[in-house]
Amino acid sequence: MRHPEAAQHLAEDDVLVDGMLGRSSLWYRVRVNLRHVPETQRPPQEPPDPDYDPWANIKPEDVEAWQRDQAQRRGRARR
Repeated sequence: MRHPEAAQHLAEDDVLVDGMLGRSSLWYRVRVNLRHVPETQRPPQEPPDPDYDPWANIKPEDVEAWQRDQAQRRGRARR
């Protein structure tokens, strides 16, 4: 644990886990809410680890095509 002094103040609902959906992968983002940690004990913001961007090497027109396809699929699933 990198910041044990800050961790002592965390409540269970301060740890947030989000499932993130890419074009063909699912990964999880873990965030920590420091609302219960006194400001003097809060560690500085760190860059994401890993700093993953599934769209980094994708052309904008390919992103738009994928988004249109996903919207159409959601529309069919609702019927």
